[in-house]
Amino acid sequence: EDEMAIADFYNHQVLFFDGKSWARIGEKGQTNGKFHYPTDVQITKDRIYVADAYNHRVQVFSKEAEHLLSFGEAENMNASTGLFVSSNSVSITDFENSRVLVYNMEGMLMQILEDHLSKPTDLLIFNEDLYILNYEGSTIAKYVLN
Repeated sequence: EDEMAIADFYNHQVLFFDGKSWARIGEKGQTNGKFHYPTDVQITKDRIYVADAYNHRVQVFSKEAEHLLSFGEAENMNASTGLFVSSNSVSITDFENSRVLVYNMEGMLMQILEDHLSKPTDLLIFNEDLYILNYEGSTIAKYVLN
């Protein structure tokens, strides 16, 4: 409830506030735990998820800043920009490939969405619907979730 996280794009880091103090996660680089222009961050009960745009992946950290998992590289993600974490999935926009990749909580690919997408930048799940913002064409695509 008192937590906050900021994707500090130009400084290649994430700033995390646990309700008492700020912590810095990452620095510029390509290895796990480092970033190349992080664009989005989501906090869950026990994890921090980061869209690591130009390392073309999602990175997952504990709230103690320990790197837990990276995924997206195997699918040739190109510029991960926006992400949304639900109770059972992680959805990430793949900007240059004009698609959204949906993973389970262990980082295994479950679904690829491509219809009506053109350079998607961000997404949101609301009332069992997935809304995806398209940069190209300035439109919003809506998917009804099962």
